[in-house]
Amino acid sequence: TTLRAIALHNQTVEDSFRRGHQLAEAKRVAETQARTDSLTGLVNRRAFTDTAEALLRVAVREGRSATMMLIDIDDFKRINDHHGHATGDAALLHVARLLSENLRASDVCGRLGGDEFAVLLPNTDLAAATDVAEKLRASIAQRPLPTGDGLPMTLSIGVAGDAFDVENLLNHADAAMYRAKRGGKNRIAAA
Repeated sequence: TTLRAIALHNQTVEDSFRRGHQLAEAKRVAETQARTDSLTGLVNRRAFTDTAEALLRVAVREGRSATMMLIDIDDFKRINDHHGHATGDAALLHVARLLSENLRASDVCGRLGGDEFAVLLPNTDLAAATDVAEKLRASIAQRPLPTGDGLPMTLSIGVAGDAFDVENLLNHADAAMYRAKRGGKNRIAAA
């Protein structure tokens, strides 16, 4: 009976350890899902804002620059209306993939919602950020959505710097992005 009791005890300890590990893994997965856009795999608005605020605090402390880009897919509603929501989702994935391919590991890219994406570029001044925005704009314009004959897509991008508050940077980048839209779309405007 002593051996049986020891074996039962060992099994109970092992089961408890396994359940604890499963619980910790489930918690990690839930936290990741809460901070990730389920369609694109990019960080969501909340995670973007949290990460950007932390990076901006470091930039202020170290006297470095940081810039924000707000990116909008031109005529996204038309894509959804004429080609269906599955094609709209494919367009969002296409843009997310191209953004990820063309940004540095230190840049923070997130989907804010709908067809809007934001990118925080740490240690980057406005001129360099405008160059990055142009590279992104050209990349999307040159690589149509791979469906059928290829669906052309363009971006309007607003770029802002000289502020160290996420909401302020987003507001300035948003205003610049709307100037790009009013200016004919498929372009960049700097705040």
